[in-house]
Amino acid sequence: MSNWFQLDKEYMMSTYCRTEVAMERGEGCKLYDVDGKEYLDLFSGVGVNVLGYNHPKIVQMTMEQVAKSLHLPFHFLNPVAIEYAKN
Repeated sequence: MSNWFQLDKEYMMSTYCRTEVAMERGEGCKLYDVDGKEYLDLFSGVGVNVLGYNHPKIVQMTMEQVAKSLHLPFHFLNPVAIEYAKN
């Protein structure tokens, strides 16, 4: 593993205590570090990834929305957000 831990300490906010494992990607309920080692994510991304990583339907829907707009100001009505909240 590279010096990711040192670079993290130097450049990132230390809001959370980190392990010396540098994650590269996720798929389903598994995470993979920069060396390709597989981990079972028992934290669900601490709540933000309860649907897993890289689910094809979620990736597709996200790409479609990002192509339209990554973010819209909260001053305007957002039909996508309203539909999502309704459902």
